[in-house]
Amino acid sequence: MTNQEVKELFEKRHSVREYLDEKVPSKDIGTIVEAGLLAPCGMHIHASHLYVFNKGEVGYSKLVEIMVNKLGKDPFYGAPTIIIETVDNSSIAKIQDGTCVIENMLLAASFLGYGSCWINAPYKVFVNDDKKLLKEIGIPVEYDVIAAIVVGKAKN
Repeated sequence: MTNQEVKELFEKRHSVREYLDEKVPSKDIGTIVEAGLLAPCGMHIHASHLYVFNKGEVGYSKLVEIMVNKLGKDPFYGAPTIIIETVDNSSIAKIQDGTCVIENMLLAASFLGYGSCWINAPYKVFVNDDKKLLKEIGIPVEYDVIAAIVVGKAKN
């Protein structure tokens, strides 16, 4: 990859809020998740755990239902794939480590030709007493939600 191609990748990446109703192939999701897990982290303690929710699956519907109940709207823009990023207690810099993971995934999605968007709403919902709601979507309550991304083919 040339210097110009690297620059173009960063320029190409932007938040997408309208998606086609097309499934993201699991191979591409795997690449995006792997890119996230290759992110730098404090003291080389890899404490991130990623959870993938695909439209049409029960977990996706349950996640959207929880968010609608708490926020009054679906913050995921109807994207075909949602990836929730969590960090366990072994991290010495949860927010910093988690945001590096998110950025790597956003860049990987862009590189693969997908639209994506960083979503902060899960961070705001799954805290304090509402952490217990994580059980309903298969995430251990001991983990802290940092953020989510949505991924899919952009509508425009």
